[in-house]
Formats: sequence, structure tokens, C-alpha cells
Amino acid sequence: YDVQCFVGYVADQLGLDRDHAINLGLPAVMTRDLADLIETGAMPAINHYSGVQYTSVPELKEYIQKADLITLQIGANDALIRTIVALGEATNWKSEKLANSMVTGMFRNLTPDNIDYFMDCLKQLTLTPSEFRAVMHLLTTGMNQICTSTYDDTVSQVERVMKDLRELNPDAQIILVGYYNPLPFLPTYGRHFRLLNRSVKALAQQYGADYVSIPYTSIANDGHPTVCGHKYIARQILKAVRK
Repeated sequence: YDVQCFVGYVADQLGLDRDHAINLGLPAVMTRDLADLIETGAMPAINHYSGVQYTSVPELKEYIQKADLITLQIGANDALIRTIVALGEATNWKSEKLANSMVTGMFRNLTPDNIDYFMDCLKQLTLTPSEFRAVMHLLTTGMNQICTSTYDDTVSQVERVMKDLRELNPDAQIILVGYYNPLPFLPTYGRHFRLLNRSVKALAQQYGADYVSIPYTSIANDGHPTVCGHKYIARQILKAVRK
């Protein structure tokens, strides 16, 4: 992992090397995917929203069983990736190149090359009237429907993950990290993540975990935390670590 991510910063502050501070995050994983990976070491099928399938991560369970401290942050992708797919459908996939770049974190640092690439992606978004109407519907009613339809399943799957973690390691300190809003200009997502934070905080209490709130995370142009955002998340985690 990059030393500038929150795992690296926490490890540095706790004096841990890479053999003792391990980042098990996997790109584009949704909550149900993570539960499957913990329980079986693999996703049973490709996730047709994200397009990913991790077929062999057997060491995940072993790492969990040996851990003294486990941090968990999962669930934001459940609604966001569905929204990206919906945007692709609304634009007849003119947005695919731009969306893929955002998901992979390419625009976290707007270098001259990335700016040129970003502008090239925007040029491809010449929408027809029907595509424009579809995008406007998504940005209003459509996103609210996505958030509503995913909320219950996200909470249910987070609970499934928490239950799995506790069964595998009853003694570890588990820190359940909350959500920031990666799309602060869209009120629908602000409400969605406020509700999720309330629910996962309750789950943390239910399973003897510590809940860490990260509402002031600094985010980059693609919704991922900036370097400062990662340091902020790390500091919030470190406050909750039991010495």
C-alpha cells in the first residue's frame, strides 16, 4: 500500500512494519462481496455492477483471525457504483471512459496529463436531448431510488461482515469507520450517508466495536480521500485505538 494512505499512516504512528499492518482493501468491492470473501475466500460470481470478481483470497480469513486490531470501512460503493452504471446507461455509455477513470482514482491528482485526459473524456459527452433528459432524471429521482433500494441491503451486509469478524476473532478490537459524502454537491447522497452512519454506529455498539466518524474527510476530484483526507481518517482511527 501507499505510505500516504491511512493504513500506512496508522502503521507509522503505531510503529508497525508491513508484516504487521496489512491493507486488505480491494478496489470496487461492495459489501456483499466482502462478506462472501471473508466466509469463502472468493466471490461466487462476477459483480455485474462493478465488473470485478476476486476468485481467490484465502489469506483474508487467516489475517482476520490473527489480528489485534481490525478497521472496517465498507458500503459506499453499494450505491455509488450503481449510480455510475446508471449514468453509463443514461448516456448510452458515452460516460464509460470518464467513469472508469474516476473509479480507479486517476483524477486524485490533476497532473497536466490527467487534465488533458479529463477534457478528452468530457468532449465525448455530447448528449442527445433524450440522453440529457435521462441524465437529469438520474440526478434527481433516479439517485434517490438507488439510495433507497440499496440502503437496507448495505446495512444487512455490514452486519453480516461484523458477525463474521466477531466469530473469527472474538478478542480483536474492531473499529468500524463511518462514511463521508464523496459527492457533497448532491443532497441525495448527503442524506444517504447520514442514515448509513447512524445505522453502522448502532451495529458497532451491538457487536462490541468502536465507531469512528470521518465527516470532514478532504476529498479529491474523484471522490476519494486526498493525502490530507487519509491523514485525517488515520488520526480519527488512532484516537480510538486501545493501547
